[in-house]
Amino acid sequence: MVTNTAAGWTEIPKDQVDSWNRKLLETEASYRQYPYWNEPYAISRFSPRYLVYGAQENPSAYVCVVTLGVGRLKLGLVQCGPVSLDSRREMDGPAFRGLAEWADRNGCMFLRFTNPDRTTLERVASIGKVHEVESFPFHRDPRNKLLVRQSADDEAVLASFQNVARYEIRAALRAGYHVRASENAEDLVSVWPMFEALARRKGFKLSVRPLTGWIEVFRLAQRHAHQGLLALVGRRAGADRHRLGADRGRRVRR
Repeated sequence: MVTNTAAGWTEIPKDQVDSWNRKLLETEASYRQYPYWNEPYAISRFSPRYLVYGAQENPSAYVCVVTLGVGRLKLGLVQCGPVSLDSRREMDGPAFRGLAEWADRNGCMFLRFTNPDRTTLERVASIGKVHEVESFPFHRDPRNKLLVRQSADDEAVLASFQNVARYEIRAALRAGYHVRASENAEDLVSVWPMFEALARRKGFKLSVRPLTGWIEVFRLAQRHAHQGLLALVGRRAGADRHRLGADRGRRVRR
């Protein structure tokens, strides 16, 4: 059980963390707050911490804080959170102050918040000393991104793709790629060199998460009705596969 002696933030016991993958489906939480997304960070020496706010039987908010470091030399990373569990009520100042107090008690030098909701960032800024700077480069949100809402009907999923996604798929087919749906996390291994080649060509790092971490993300997600995260896998025989991946990335950026 989640023990809570006060209306503050309390850590969710490890044996209950997995259940929040389903509980969050009933909220507007970003995928970056789900345990299946954060648990594999442990492979890269990060430590995900899961907290709820309020009474244990009926918490009003949830957040995942990914920490890095030891003792009083830790930093905390909050991606697209916290998450309100009550659609009728927004998080208030005491909730954000309580999160800052939790971070202080747990040895975090600072908490880094990234959130597309400006209102959330304004509430964070109202609780104390805050700087609008990039304090720790960690999964910056891309300027352009393609997010697809999953459903049980594959045709409905494909129909929901943005025009740019349909264009890229047609271009890949014309170039000789075979595009298919996959539920096998190991398929990522076969296409990973394409992403590495694109990163080298563009001069950026893929992420702090290694390939093994991405495979673990997909495996965990499949247990919680997130099968669609394995979406589409493209293959093409021969070395041109890597060059094509870089070319396609360049065209998107233009």
